[in-house]
Amino acid sequence: MLASCSALLSWDEQTYLPRVGAAYRGDQMALLAGLHHERATDPTLADLLAAVEGSDLLGDPGSPEAANVRQWRRSFDRLSRMPWALVEELARATTLAQGIWVEARRADDFEAFRPSLETVVALKRQEGEALADPGGDPYDALLDEYEPGAKTGPTSTSGASTPRSPEATSPHSSTGFGPRSTTKAGATPPRP
Repeated sequence: MLASCSALLSWDEQTYLPRVGAAYRGDQMALLAGLHHERATDPTLADLLAAVEGSDLLGDPGSPEAANVRQWRRSFDRLSRMPWALVEELARATTLAQGIWVEARRADDFEAFRPSLETVVALKRQEGEALADPGGDPYDALLDEYEPGAKTGPTSTSGASTPRSPEATSPHSSTGFGPRSTTKAGATPPRP
């Protein structure tokens, strides 16, 4: 329920929320993220997971039930490594940064967005440190959210790192600044 409330507020932020409401929306998103984190990492859930993991219900490791429990465990373990204050601050900072990015992109003014980007990157680094295994790479811990088990490092069969494409190294590819797309999908909706 809390995740769906967050999704609705995020949608509203990106479609209808007046710019002056961004700070309050950031506080709302932080509160919901903190509440969700508190409930999703409740120690009672660890006990329930352990009971299910040790039951006959998971006799077939290829069953949908076993896959669901493995995913539940993975999510629980990842969330349990995140400090509650960091979860809230990430929600607040990313909410504020979104609105600032929209305005800065519209004005083609990266410098207006730079402080928000620096804040989000610093918080994501903290998240990577919190999620990483001891001695592990923080980036690998962040990557694991989207590509479970993937690691940084050599990607070619010869053991050498594969060079990135020119698009991936373009100064405009990761920021959204620079030449704007002329396609409808690349357009930014006006903000009230």
